[in-house]
Amino acid sequence: MKKKQKNKVCPNCDMKLPTDANYCLKCGAQQSGIGSPSPNSPMYDQCQLRILLVKEQTGFSNNGKIKLVARSIGPSGSRVVAETPAFTVGLEDYAEATDRFEPNEDNKRHRLAVESIINALVSDKWLPVKTGQRWWQNEFRRVATGFHSETKQN
Repeated sequence: MKKKQKNKVCPNCDMKLPTDANYCLKCGAQQSGIGSPSPNSPMYDQCQLRILLVKEQTGFSNNGKIKLVARSIGPSGSRVVAETPAFTVGLEDYAEATDRFEPNEDNKRHRLAVESIINALVSDKWLPVKTGQRWWQNEFRRVATGFHSETKQN
């Protein structure tokens, strides 16, 4: 009979993790207990792309503006590490699935904005680790450097 593997919970963000996880998959916090990494093991910051509404669309003829923001969280604190300039969105960019405006894969300017922020992150040593449910959602991680707990925000 197989034993059911229990999950552990990250004390930093309450995410359920496999029992053998050394780091939280959400916040990058080092996990303690059996199977913990050695003190010399690296700790990671996690980074996700998010949409920031810059100007709300008003009426049917006015366009709104959004920008993509890459926010990192982890041992180095929480901060914006990259962002795109604001770009225009219209009715054709409204995603019913998420009930908001977001980058449209068919729009060349939107694709270039997504590519530019990803390229900026990769050139700053962020490693892509996951693509989200939407085509523009990406997650990255990199080894944490210089811990600044005073910059940590919720």
